[in-house]
Amino acid sequence: MASSDNKKSSFQRKRYLILGVAIFFLINIAALGTMIMIHLAARAPLQRQIIEQEKSVQTMLVRMINSRIDTVISDLLHLTDLFTQSLNGDELVSGSADKNSIINNWISISDRKLYYDKIRFIDLDGMERMRVNYSPDGAYLVPRLELQDKSGRYFFQEAMQLEAGQIYMSSADLNMDHDIVEDPIVPTLRFASPVFNSSGDKIGLIMINFELKELLAAFKQIAESSNSYTYWLNQDSFYLFNQKDPERAWGFMFSERSYDRLADDYPEVWQTIVNTVSSYYKTDHGVFTSTWFRRDSYFPGNSHAKTSLLTENDRWLLVSEIDKNNANWYAFEDKPLAVFTYVLREQREILLIILFISIIFLLVWNFNAINRSKLERYLYDHLTGALVRHSGLEKLQNQLKTAEADKTRITICFLDINGLKEVNDTFGHECGDELIKLVADTVRMEVRHSDYLIRMGGDEFLIVFHDSGLAAAEHIWQRIDSSLECLNNQKFTDPYDACDRRSSHHSTAFASISAADNKFARPYLISVSHGFKELEPGTEYSLDQAIKDADTLMYAEKSQIKKTLEVIR
Repeated sequence: MASSDNKKSSFQRKRYLILGVAIFFLINIAALGTMIMIHLAARAPLQRQIIEQEKSVQTMLVRMINSRIDTVISDLLHLTDLFTQSLNGDELVSGSADKNSIINNWISISDRKLYYDKIRFIDLDGMERMRVNYSPDGAYLVPRLELQDKSGRYFFQEAMQLEAGQIYMSSADLNMDHDIVEDPIVPTLRFASPVFNSSGDKIGLIMINFELKELLAAFKQIAESSNSYTYWLNQDSFYLFNQKDPERAWGFMFSERSYDRLADDYPEVWQTIVNTVSSYYKTDHGVFTSTWFRRDSYFPGNSHAKTSLLTENDRWLLVSEIDKNNANWYAFEDKPLAVFTYVLREQREILLIILFISIIFLLVWNFNAINRSKLERYLYDHLTGALVRHSGLEKLQNQLKTAEADKTRITICFLDINGLKEVNDTFGHECGDELIKLVADTVRMEVRHSDYLIRMGGDEFLIVFHDSGLAAAEHIWQRIDSSLECLNNQKFTDPYDACDRRSSHHSTAFASISAADNKFARPYLISVSHGFKELEPGTEYSLDQAIKDADTLMYAEKSQIKKTLEVIR
């Protein structure tokens, strides 16, 4: 019997611990779930913020590029005006005009600007007539024998179409010397303005080679303020600047590098850029933001300066890429596992704190479970579930202290099981324990919720009827007595069946009784003696004396019952 109760107690402890573990996991899952929900809720505004940041950086780059272009154009117009004012008919072409002031002016502006690689005058046949080159040691006039014929170059042929008041800007490319790309490379834009003599006839072009190294360095510095990769492309999708892989820029200048294009790297992105008006694209590779801009976007349009910009290819493209390795990619990630992993990684400090707190909670819960089990063993009798003597009497004493103020009546019943020794001696202590538990279960079944049972020791119990006088207690006792009589009327197939079935198969004595066949009576009778005593709160009458009085009444009844009692059938 004790083994069965221990198993039940162990099961309850395990159930309590399982509940604690469940709460532990629930706390952590709820915390993680909350983090994920917060992340998902913040995705849309965060995406807009990131895209706006990318567009802002691109706007800065466009303004910077066009600002530099405006400066070059302004210088070109100034040089053209000075050159025209120095002409005297066609004398410059024939070699008789004074060139010193023009040359000195060109050298001065080259030294100050630092990025005008060449300033030159080219005649109608494409021959350089005067050229100033810039070097780290300073600008200088190129000797006449080193002047070159540019009639075959595309930029001369295109610039020759200029009318009065027009300015030409070439495509951005690498400067070539004698049809060979210079090494190291010199990224260049060429600006040209036509020159006319006093008769209004075009006599040639003033052309500035604008070296892009300084502009590209400034471009890189601004681009690095963004968390994305930035690309500057011409309208054929070739890279002029590639932040991810700088070596892939200027691929169109080399026949073996015709694949160094955005169109080859991300065909679907390029098609989307070309065929739609959207400036934001999300693909399996990443998130792309683009801005088309014309090279004359910010060219000043003063009413008195009737100047227009002539270009063959009039659009450039800025593209930013947020790839899957980018810190901002998490805002665009859709895959559940990736979102889960990101939240774990980014919120690990908070989650670790929650985990630490929940572990402490689990340890406290486990400690409480152990203490609870110990407390139950301390307060309750493991066999019957009744309060043990010290805890039961302490509870009764506390009730007596408040009973006078509450005007509560309390009645006690001292109960003793008759013939327990004979049952133990005849059928063994297992059946004796069964008899004790049958009586305790019957009492607890019939008393009210406010009443309770105390095991005083061995086969003696004390029933406390709270807020009840003698009459009410007697009425409840009649129910207890009737239930015990019903147990005596149960029959079994075997004299030992009550004990065996109780310990082997069923959780209560009543389950074993209902499972038995009605052939033989229980091998012993259940008989109890009792004595009542109504307590008087507020009097000098002690609890110990009241228990003794109830015990005396119980023994008086017991003496009468034992005269005719035969416990063993």
